Amino acid sequence: MKYQVQLDIYEGPLDLLVRSVTNQEIPAYEISVCTIIDQFIEYFMGMGTAFSDLEEGSRFLVLAATLLAVKARLLLPRREEEDEESDTLLDEEDEEGLLETDLDEYLAFQEAAGTLEERAREWMMVYRRPPINIKVPEQRGPRDDISRLVKAFHGIIERISKLPEPYKVKSVPYDLDDVMSDVLVKINSRPKGMYFSDFFPVTSGREEIIITFLAVLELVYEGEISVKEDQETEEILLISKGSI
Repeated sequence: MKYQVQLDIYEGPLDLLVRSVTNQEIPAYEISVCTIIDQFIEYFMGMGTAFSDLEEGSRFLVLAATLLAVKARLLLPRREEEDEESDTLLDEEDEEGLLETDLDEYLAFQEAAGTLEERAREWMMVYRRPPINIKVPEQRGPRDDISRLVKAFHGIIERISKLPEPYKVKSVPYDLDDVMSDVLVKINSRPKGMYFSDFFPVTSGREEIIITFLAVLELVYEGEISVKEDQETEEILLISKGSI
């Protein structure tokens, strides 16, 4: 059975919820992303395996990140006040169109990524894949930060899915708030920032990887940390709000 969102205001697939919030058919302020994340963690930990369905998990991460971006755009104050009512209405229409376009792009990206992963498995039977260096565009805002993190995390998911499980470990319950606090403490201890990839060592369990990524997303959404590209390594740096 696929994961279904269970909220007072909505019950059903997550992708339909994201589209409904994007189109303002469901009020964004009535949707708790933390509740959705907690439900999904409980769902996949109850599957009896260490996040065996990576495809569904990756899709959830894309949609959860999209929902965070949608809420940020709809609920956070605008940077500039418009002088004329007509201009304001036009901007709102443009932003709604951009959000819907973003959602379509995320879903298309996820579908294409699944195909590429399948091709990669075939190619690796014959060729050794060279390192892939992806240049990330300059930071422009919270929505761009989340998009960049999702794309970077997809590479981590791909890497983890190809690694054999050295041994089975008993699943340990994780609390999102606790993990967010741990992530923030680590980043605050490094004034120059911490590499995003440092949070995902190869020894990490899959539950730990997923909950850590969701914690980073939530911290970016809340404005506690920002995303920056290291000019020398081209890796993503996470920087605390107080260090900026």
